[in-house]
Order: sequence, then structure tokens, then C-alpha cells
Amino acid sequence: MNATFYSKIFLLISFLTSSLIGFTQVGDGKITVSGSSSISVAPNLINVEIGTTEYYKKTGKNDSVKVTLAEIDKQVSSILNAAMVPDSLITLNQIGNYYWGQRNSDFLMGRSITVTLTDISQLEFLSENLGIPGITSFRIASTDRSDMEKYNLQGLNTALERAREKAESMMKDINGKIICPVEIEETGPVYYDEVENMVTAMDGSPMMLRAAKNMSFDNLRKITRRYNVKVTYLFITQQQETSK
Repeated sequence: MNATFYSKIFLLISFLTSSLIGFTQVGDGKITVSGSSSISVAPNLINVEIGTTEYYKKTGKNDSVKVTLAEIDKQVSSILNAAMVPDSLITLNQIGNYYWGQRNSDFLMGRSITVTLTDISQLEFLSENLGIPGITSFRIASTDRSDMEKYNLQGLNTALERAREKAESMMKDINGKIICPVEIEETGPVYYDEVENMVTAMDGSPMMLRAAKNMSFDNLRKITRRYNVKVTYLFITQQQETSK
């Protein structure tokens, strides 16, 4: 998973193997075991996509006026500022033709806004305040951590430690001794529990607004990742060690 990390491990293996070459020539053996671990950490990168579309607002019994994307963007920007989201973490995506309007044979334009949040409280604030006309969707695209690599290494190290513990436990049955690892393989992709939520609030309807405000984000408070490795160790038995 991490080239630098694996390079260090294999350099260590090479050093140990070369140092012990004379020791292992007499009746050496190999044993292969698996190890696994998991970690759970709070996300500090929550990527959200907000869908917006122009709409018509009634100004009288038979009259209406189109609310443009620029006006909707201004409203969304105000809410994001209130949520303490800096402009550097907000991306206004390209405008496109959303659908053919029924009034005045006019196009209604739409776009998506990508926002990166750094705290779950910001997500809760947005879910409570984005149920306004012009917001067509509110989607949580992904969660991550800015320092996830550190936790990946931690999880992989723990999996390797558990593999060694298993090997050492097996050695007790044959009066053997683990010397060093000679092969390390990650047996499955590092993965995390995928989380995705979507609330569609068509023109800020009361029903969808209530749904947005009642959203539960409990499943987003932690990122869970799992790690699996297979390790082959060089070992000797007590008899081989004595004969040496």
C-alpha cells in the first residue's frame, strides 16, 4: 500500500537474512500466517455536493419571476459562511442546462457546488439550513482524513504484529523459534466502510426540508478501515539451534 513503508521492511528483511545466512543453512523452515486489524478515526475532510437549479418565484396571482443561479449562489454562499466554511474549500462547478422550462419556453440552468467540510458540526448546520428554494440536492460524497496515511501505517503495523504473534504461538507447539520475515503480502485492499447520504429538497418543500433537518450523521462520525496481511517467516526448531 505504501512503497516507502514496504521498502523499509524489505531492506530490514534483506539485512537480517544476510546476517543470519550461516545460521539458517542448517535445517531451516518456513511458516506462513495471516494478520488483520482495523482502525476507526474521526473524519476531518467531508466532501459535500450541493445541487442548485434556477426556478420561478410567484410575484402575483398570474405572474412569476425567474430566480437566477447568481441569486441562488449568493444565498448558498451566505449559509456556507455562517457554517465557517472558507472560500478556498468551495468550488462552483460548470453551469449546464438542467431542463427545459415550461414557462416562456426558457431553459432553467443548474450547477453543483462542491464543498469540503472539516467538522461534522458544519455538516449538521448545513443540513438544517440548506432546505431553501433552488437547492435540488444535498449529497455527502465522501469522508476522509488529511493525515490518513499515518493511520494506514498504524493499521498495517498492527496487522503485521498480530501475524507475528500468531507465528510465535504456533512455534511453541514444535519448540521452534521465529528468525525473520522473508515475504510480506497484503491479501486484500485496504478499504473503509463506504458512507453516502442524499437528501433531495425540491424547491425547499416542507416535507423534504423536515427530512433534511432530521438527518442522522452517526454513521459518518467515524472512518473504519481494515487491513489484512500474509507473512512468511523463517524459523528453526530448538534441535536445529542446539546442533548449530
